[in-house]
Amino acid sequence: RRTICSENEMGLFYNADDEKSHGMAPRRCTDPLCGLLFWAFLGGMGYIMKYASEHGNLNRLTHGINYQGQVCGVDPNVSDSPFLFWCRKPQP
Repeated sequence: RRTICSENEMGLFYNADDEKSHGMAPRRCTDPLCGLLFWAFLGGMGYIMKYASEHGNLNRLTHGINYQGQVCGVDPNVSDSPFLFWCRKPQP
């Protein structure tokens, strides 16, 4: 009978027979459905990112937008104003 022993980064040894002798079940993948859902989620997010970069305006995420919906520093009417400024309400 062969045992599996290997040294890990802390210098400790893993022995599969130790787990059996202590009543532990053999190691196996317990959540393959969750793994598939996770990879499907990542694929869906990748598709959404690709679609958004092709059909959207990513500058709206990184630049300010004024009250007229113009992207500061990007749109022609506000290309000389790269920063967003909101006026404060007058204090009573």
